[in-house]
Amino acid sequence: MQFDGVTQRVPGGEDALAKGKTLDYVLLVWLCMVQFMIYLDRGTVAGVLDVMQELYKIDNTHAGLLGSLFVGGYMLSCPIFGYLGHYVHRMTLIFVGLSIWIFANFLAGYGPDFKTMIISRILTGVGEAAFCTLSVPLTNDLA
Repeated sequence: MQFDGVTQRVPGGEDALAKGKTLDYVLLVWLCMVQFMIYLDRGTVAGVLDVMQELYKIDNTHAGLLGSLFVGGYMLSCPIFGYLGHYVHRMTLIFVGLSIWIFANFLAGYGPDFKTMIISRILTGVGEAAFCTLSVPLTNDLA
């Protein structure tokens, strides 16, 4: 432990410091894995758009609406989560956002109609906004 250029010996201090660094690395790896999963999710709809058009019997306009609504949910939610990040613990907001994101992905997978898919894409944008907005300052805190 460093204090004004003088090393202080604290009983068990080295172990506590090592445990703290280990938890930081675990959290950093977890943040990277979640970001990778979100990255994969972004491209999923574009990859299966033809299949979705056949399944829901929609035209190109409605198919393009899925991407626009995702961006709309993301765009409107980012400033809200950024503001809340100053007053609420960041990890709490990240878990809330990831819970919304997970629920929205299950809704997209098991939704019976196009309206459900629209709702799921908006919620996916909201959940992703929470993670992407707050994971950067959280990573900075770990540095």
